[in-house]
Amino acid sequence: MIEFYGDLSDKNKRILLKFNMLTNMVAGLSTCIIFTAITIIIAAVSNYWIIAWLILLYIAVTILAICSPYFQKEKTVQLIMPEKISISDETIYYSINNRLITKPISYVKKVIDYGDHYLIKFSFPKLDGYLCQKNLLKSGSLTEFEDLFSDRLVKQS
Repeated sequence: MIEFYGDLSDKNKRILLKFNMLTNMVAGLSTCIIFTAITIIIAAVSNYWIIAWLILLYIAVTILAICSPYFQKEKTVQLIMPEKISISDETIYYSINNRLITKPISYVKKVIDYGDHYLIKFSFPKLDGYLCQKNLLKSGSLTEFEDLFSDRLVKQS
């Protein structure tokens, strides 16, 4: 069994915030585009173009959603920071906010070694991944971790 847990470094907390912002951006833009299209269709069909002003509201909400992780950084980091990442029996266990998310190791697309941490990327969703800070390894070894993902391990600096 391989386990990572403890407090992430400030650098890695910023990386998690960026992941969260990227996820919010994709979700916010997708929602904005859908609601904008619906509003334009309704305005065109009903010939009531005044409701097209709602598009400005959609844009404002989208911008707020994208920037929201930075409004209360500490609270956001507490909500998105994993409590523990465990790997055992061909399964990755990701514990966050008293929830346990499990994914089979076969779903791992690649593992990127950034020097001080690993980033486990999955086939889906492609936006983020699991960040495992090397000095938070409490059970197992880095060699065991790298051997487990040897065919998908990519070193970057």
